[in-house]
Amino acid sequence: MSRKGFFDRQGGLVTDRRSFLKSTGMAGMGAAMVVTKSQLFGESPPSQQIVLAIVGCGGRGSALAAGFLERGDCRIAWVCDPFLPRAEALAKTVEQLQGTRPQVSDDLRRALDDKSVDAIVSATPDHWHALSTVWACQAGKDVYVEKPTSHNAWEGRKMVEAARKYQRIVQIGTQNRSARYNREAKEYIASGKLGRIHLCRIFNQKLWDNFPVRPDSDPPAGLNWDIWNGPAPEA
Repeated sequence: MSRKGFFDRQGGLVTDRRSFLKSTGMAGMGAAMVVTKSQLFGESPPSQQIVLAIVGCGGRGSALAAGFLERGDCRIAWVCDPFLPRAEALAKTVEQLQGTRPQVSDDLRRALDDKSVDAIVSATPDHWHALSTVWACQAGKDVYVEKPTSHNAWEGRKMVEAARKYQRIVQIGTQNRSARYNREAKEYIASGKLGRIHLCRIFNQKLWDNFPVRPDSDPPAGLNWDIWNGPAPEA
């Protein structure tokens, strides 16, 4: 992807939601109808719950969904993934955990059009992180988005601009940096009790399975390829 940002199918710069809809041929899609009452983030609705939409229902999205539900103050109203079988699987899990089934869509914009949704949890492939965040801010939603923040600095700046313009809370998935144990360690070092620190060695080993190179093939059944590809250029 060019450092200048998102491009449409003809190579033109895409900086807004409407242009992206036109570039992907999906401008005519209708919004999902909802009947739930709006619960604005920061107010105190009777349920005292934050209404979430999970965007990206793979391993990380599923783990985040379970983590938010463990808090006890969140309810998942939507699960969105361009690969519908994956979204349906997470919807089943969420229903088991919270007792109510979330709505399912292959298009995150349906969740963004739901005024009862307070925030989205974006665990999409990397090329969707920036645009999903900007769209969510434009729709009045707060955002938790996984790392990496974006493909480049231009996209990252657009995310910051959107958060500030629409006065939204955006948390990047570097949550360990704001964890209590890290703050306490920083404060302890700053106190001087360890003396002057001259050298710090850090080890972090993660054993990942290999990601094999697969031969070209048609998209699997149930995958909306245009939405999955999204703002990424066609190969």
